Amino acid sequence: MALTLQIFLILIFGSIVCQGNKVIEVLTDADGDMHIEVGHSGHFGVYLKANYPVENLDLIANFTSSKPGIANLSKEEVSIFSNSKEDPCYVKFHGLKVGKATVTVKNATLVNESHSNTSIKYDGIKVVVRVVHFPPLIIINAVIGWIYFVAWSVSFYPQVYLNWKRKSVVGLNFDFLAYNITGFLAYGLFNIGMFWIPTVEHQYEKQHPGGINPVQLNDVVFTLHAIAVTLGTIFQCLIYDRGGQRVSNICKVLVAGSWLFAAIALVVT
Repeated sequence: MALTLQIFLILIFGSIVCQGNKVIEVLTDADGDMHIEVGHSGHFGVYLKANYPVENLDLIANFTSSKPGIANLSKEEVSIFSNSKEDPCYVKFHGLKVGKATVTVKNATLVNESHSNTSIKYDGIKVVVRVVHFPPLIIINAVIGWIYFVAWSVSFYPQVYLNWKRKSVVGLNFDFLAYNITGFLAYGLFNIGMFWIPTVEHQYEKQHPGGINPVQLNDVVFTLHAIAVTLGTIFQCLIYDRGGQRVSNICKVLVAGSWLFAAIALVVT
């Protein structure tokens, strides 16, 4: 009897808690970055999602563009209804000049008094709009980028294969490997920072307002692959016949100086 009473109280308490934590989310159907041509308009859909059954829900969301001089919103105030998943409401914008802008929700309020005790979440709305001169160039740029990745990546393997076949690295310039690994590591850190680290991206945007991140996925994949293959080649130099070859003193000084300069610049800046 006592156990049954405890279960009953837990169910009642859980029901009260669930009713007291009503949440409505403002979501978007935008999948990834949006690209539009200068002088043209675009849009993305927004809809509501609640953790409880809703009917006749009316919400007003105020949208804002981080760079209105690049992508200007046609209308900042947008009404979103409870059935907007099937029939989404749209946020419309116009591309004014080349660059990148981020569209977010500034605030949102419920019109219906019956839902006044409901909290609204809209931090998931963050649509990146990239305004370009000619959208097809994005595809052309990507194709050329991956062709460049394949061409340069394939060029590493004949030397690796030759070293393995001969079980010797005689004739391979060790200075070349030292310069290569230094360059690829520096290039890789730059690409990874620009592509995957938000802090670095924000610093770049601050230095180049309205600019577009020049680093693409193929750049990142290329450098990671290049570092891996170069390290593999260096490992071959350690286990195969070297014939007395070594890294020259001039190369050691130049490489050490490069990393010393990079370390000092990192601390100073």
